[in-house]
Amino acid sequence: MGTPLAVGAFAFSVLMLGIPNAGLVAPGAVTVFAAVACGTWFVGLLFSDRRPVSRR
Repeated sequence: MGTPLAVGAFAFSVLMLGIPNAGLVAPGAVTVFAAVACGTWFVGLLFSDRRPVSRR
């Protein structure tokens, strides 16, 4: 996982935020697209910084 997951999540978020700006969806759906974009970005960042915990 790591960096590729974070980059993919960021790219997907930018794509999702660009769809309403391009006028491809109804104005009422903008909040759904923004929520999906922010949620995907958050989950991608959450899982991209996982490091194994050393157990002693």
